[in-house]
Amino acid sequence: MSEKFIRSFENKYFGKRDEGPLVGINEGRFLLAVSSAYRDILRYKIYHQEDPETEKLDCVKRCAYLLKWFMRIRPLYVKVPADGVKVGAPLATLEMANE
Repeated sequence: MSEKFIRSFENKYFGKRDEGPLVGINEGRFLLAVSSAYRDILRYKIYHQEDPETEKLDCVKRCAYLLKWFMRIRPLYVKVPADGVKVGAPLATLEMANE
């Protein structure tokens, strides 16, 4: 799963080679975030569902757990150009999402 996500992420958000990438992925942190989210999901299922092995968690809760861990561990990061970013630019908005 992680390799597929990373490759599709690179293809979609990395600029041309001469422009350089705008967004990067720390693969170790990415794997830690995903494994932590799925541990939380398992814990939730064990404590709150009658049959955790067959019952599935809805997509909203899965996404919420993944986002919780992505914002906590921050595997995605924005590469800021050396000359800086103007306030209000799309890159500045992305950078603030990590704070």
